[in-house]
Amino acid sequence: CPPERTVEFKWPDTILFDGGLIGGARLAWPKDCAEDQVPDWLVTGLVLRTADLSHVETGLVPGAVSLLSEGFELIDTEMLIGSYARHLMTHFDRWKERGFKSVAQDFFARMPAKKAGERRAIDGNGDLLLHAPLDKGPAERVAFLPALTLESWFDAENGAPKFQAGL
Repeated sequence: CPPERTVEFKWPDTILFDGGLIGGARLAWPKDCAEDQVPDWLVTGLVLRTADLSHVETGLVPGAVSLLSEGFELIDTEMLIGSYARHLMTHFDRWKERGFKSVAQDFFARMPAKKAGERRAIDGNGDLLLHAPLDKGPAERVAFLPALTLESWFDAENGAPKFQAGL
């Protein structure tokens, strides 16, 4: 990645690069697994727009970015997959050694706060908890599963990330 560029996350699964929509994460588990059970298997993956957007008229898709158009050099699929797998395994190890809160902090560091002083946490069931500054009032709860199944960043018709950042 080019230096000093911003990678941000939008809850729960959208990936932005310098404010532009570049892709998102997907998660799959057995359909018959209840929400309070541990699944027998879990699959995670990323969809990132890699292709150059030079064929698209300037201004037509202002929120869309791609790895190539943002200065990534030699997009090597195997290298991207290897890097993703290493980061994922590192976070699993950190989760095991220091608890989930340490992993969540990395995620929140890349998720812009809605309000100054806002505190964020992830509940045991995966819901996002937003605490008002100075603990005024109860935490706002954003349900994980409904938000995750929306895949607001994904254009199912084209099988690729949408061409807009303002989802």
